[in-house]
Amino acid sequence: TAGMHADKVKTLHKRGVSQSEIARRLQIGRTSVKRLIDA
Repeated sequence: TAGMHADKVKTLHKRGVSQSEIARRLQIGRTSVKRLIDA
């Protein structure tokens, strides 16, 4: 599930990677990316 990528999402986001790019790289939905960043 997308939750397994939480640490990776937050790391990429801190590096300035866009939510769309994070979603593409990890093959998860953009909504999931946003939810993980906001968590």
